[in-house]
Amino acid sequence: MKKFIALLLTVAVFVTISMPAAADFPGPPSTTKGAPITFVPLDPGATTKNYYEEPTTYWMPETITHPTTLPPETTTTTTAPSTTKAPTTTMAPTTRPSTTRPSTTTPPTTKPSTTTPPTTEKPDVEINGKTKVAKISLLTYIHKIHFGHCWIYVENTSDQVLEIGYYQLPPGEGVSIGSFFTTRYDGGGTYYNIESYTVDENDSKGYFSITRDATLNNIKGLSTYLKTVNWWDPIVVNCAGFALGAWMSAGKFIIPIPVPLVVMVQLFVMGVEMNKPMYNPGRDRVYKQKGDKLVIVSDKSADKPLSIENMH
Repeated sequence: MKKFIALLLTVAVFVTISMPAAADFPGPPSTTKGAPITFVPLDPGATTKNYYEEPTTYWMPETITHPTTLPPETTTTTTAPSTTKAPTTTMAPTTRPSTTRPSTTTPPTTKPSTTTPPTTEKPDVEINGKTKVAKISLLTYIHKIHFGHCWIYVENTSDQVLEIGYYQLPPGEGVSIGSFFTTRYDGGGTYYNIESYTVDENDSKGYFSITRDATLNNIKGLSTYLKTVNWWDPIVVNCAGFALGAWMSAGKFIIPIPVPLVVMVQLFVMGVEMNKPMYNPGRDRVYKQKGDKLVIVSDKSADKPLSIENMH
């Protein structure tokens, strides 16, 4: 800006110097002599030159003084425009009304559970007759003087109570069933748990057996037989004849010769097992079948050992 002002002043001085003399300007006619004009050249050392103008010239100032010193420059302070930006006002975002239609979806309805809680009741034994639920054994014992003794033993391998004749057999337990006459004191007929109780209590040894799986239908056939045959005779339904009948009613094969020695020979042929362990139910579960119910036997019948010396 200062350079620009200095340039303007230089141009002004140049124009002033270049202006023509006063005599060159036309003016009104004058009848008198003009006043003397003092010409001061730019050079301060120049002399003053006096002269008179003609009457026809314009009057000019007597002395034209050209300053030799330039007037002080006027410093103009120009304030530069501020480069600080005005704070920007942030417009809050305009929330447009939602154009989403409200959901018409019906919330899922939670149906009450139809799952039947587990029951502790035993399932009906009639559900599947082919299911293996037990093991049935045919056993015999030989005496050196008489024919010996035969019986059957059923072990419950299922998780439900099985009906064996009139006896309720819990899971994991076993029951022996045999026919007696003179060797027990409660009369002839069918006894439950005489063999399994006395053999365990007296640690009797020397008997043989075979064992087969039994289905639910096998157990039903056996139960029907036990409820029907409840007597003893010396020819058909002695101990051997009773045991063979019970074995075959459960669907198992054997030649029905009611002699303990013949039974033992067949057991050896079919794969005999010596001294099969039997479950001891305790004294209060040794029964005699009377009609359609079971009765606890007397102490004489329960406590008499099943041994070689006292078999029949």
